[in-house]
Amino acid sequence: MKHIFAIILSIMLLTACGESERNSQLLKRAETVMEDSAEVALAILQDSIDSASLSTERGRAIYALLLSQALDKNYIDIASDSIIAPAVKYFASGEEPLYAMLAHYYNAVIFFNANNLSASAIACMESEQYAKIINSNFQLAKIYALLSYIYNYTYNFEEELYYSNKSLEQFYITKDFKQINNAKIRLAESYNNVNDFKKSTNIYKEILTNTDKIDSLNILNALKGYCHALINQGKYLEAKKYIYSIKNKYNTPLSSIDYSNLGKIYIHLNMLDSAEFYLSKGENLSISCQDTIALNSGKYLLYLSKKDYKNALKFKQQQTIQQNNTTKIIWDQSVLKSQRNVISKKLDFLKLKSEKQHLYLTIAISMGITIALFLFALYYYMRHKRLMDKIKLNKLQNLLHDQRINSQYQIEQNQVLISQLEKQLSEYTLKNSHLRKDLELKKEELETVNKLIAQKIQQKQTQENIIKSSNTYIKLQQKLSLEYSAISETEWLEIINLVNKFYPNFIERLNEFCKISDIELHVCILIKILFSPTEIAFLLNKSKTGVSSIRSRLYKKMFHRVGTSKEFDDFILAL
Repeated sequence: MKHIFAIILSIMLLTACGESERNSQLLKRAETVMEDSAEVALAILQDSIDSASLSTERGRAIYALLLSQALDKNYIDIASDSIIAPAVKYFASGEEPLYAMLAHYYNAVIFFNANNLSASAIACMESEQYAKIINSNFQLAKIYALLSYIYNYTYNFEEELYYSNKSLEQFYITKDFKQINNAKIRLAESYNNVNDFKKSTNIYKEILTNTDKIDSLNILNALKGYCHALINQGKYLEAKKYIYSIKNKYNTPLSSIDYSNLGKIYIHLNMLDSAEFYLSKGENLSISCQDTIALNSGKYLLYLSKKDYKNALKFKQQQTIQQNNTTKIIWDQSVLKSQRNVISKKLDFLKLKSEKQHLYLTIAISMGITIALFLFALYYYMRHKRLMDKIKLNKLQNLLHDQRINSQYQIEQNQVLISQLEKQLSEYTLKNSHLRKDLELKKEELETVNKLIAQKIQQKQTQENIIKSSNTYIKLQQKLSLEYSAISETEWLEIINLVNKFYPNFIERLNEFCKISDIELHVCILIKILFSPTEIAFLLNKSKTGVSSIRSRLYKKMFHRVGTSKEFDDFILAL
């Protein structure tokens, strides 16, 4: 019996040591494959490592850093610094500059996702210091690229241009031609923002003549920026040709901004009906603040061309309000303050010695100046007081004289004013009664709208309840309780019929955005009938990570920008 207990204890100790070594090897493996296979790295970190089993603070810090890095590279945006915080705290000492650089950089990315631009800029500066220590040109280029986006979001376009240039300079050193071309596109956009369209046009021409090392998404971005530059240079027919090439040559639907640009082109070509048509199409596709600003700019030009100055003024005012409704004021107050704090902390130590040497001399000079100023101020105050008393006395005498002369005239004037005020008061009373009637009518309109919204919500809830009580939905729920169960073709037909019954044209509207595969269609359908990501992964025999990747990828295909899985789910449920 004693030997048995000894053997069991030995096995437990060996297992514990093996698990620690296993976690270390898995972390190294995830770090090794991070650049080339970010999806594999994320799968290792989420599915193969139990973070609670990491026994050292350094291990937990590296895990936090790698997980934040893998999520970002898989286009899964996180806006809370709770994941990266252990890495930032542990590597704050700077003893491992590579990890400190990466921790601050991905902390900056997270703050950027959360729209905390001040904190993001400060984290970029911290990361920049460590990147310079280890001479990482690639990371410096990424840091400067992020700073250019931060300044773009705060409408500080001069600083955006400065960091776009610095980013391109660092990428040139790395000789990574794909990143160089992407940085050129970013620089051309920055030149557009500062209205230097000649320089941006030259860059776009260079990019579009060497498209073999650029992916299609960046080619489209280059085309859109080139069209913007051409429009601002008055080359409307050329801009029109490139906009249509986006749809025809690259088989990509036009965005809201593309239709806004077409509207502006037709306005300048004096084809106002066509302009109004494309602006209307752009309005139907508008999903962002930038889209709305572009549309309002086009509508302003349209109504100005129609000589409808009332509507033109309205859209001009809306455009101004939207452009001013940014974080620029907050940025100016908080980021500059933070920058000054960071710089002052670094300079405090150097200034301390010189300040001590000049302290007593400064005190003596300050006291002498203070006494002299006090005596001068006292003399000036007494002199000024005598002059003011004399002036007041003269004014008082003149005022009494004027009052005696003009008292009767003032009474008459007051009577006239009283009659005018009584007339205005009666007019205002009449206006108030009309205003009250208008408000009552608006109240009735709002109550009617609220009733319609409530009816639509009730209708949607009824549809969801009917779907959940259907035989098809119940069969799917029963499959979730099994260890493994695939959905047959016949069952898929039943599911599709169920969706078409309650959500007509849902599948056709999906295909209007982009061409989707069968597995992507199945994911969209299961989201639409209210299955969770975990349930979808089980029903489709996929990992939860795989389902998240499909949703993020679909969002990017449909809207040509990176979005979260939740944003895609919300879009599908609202479609």
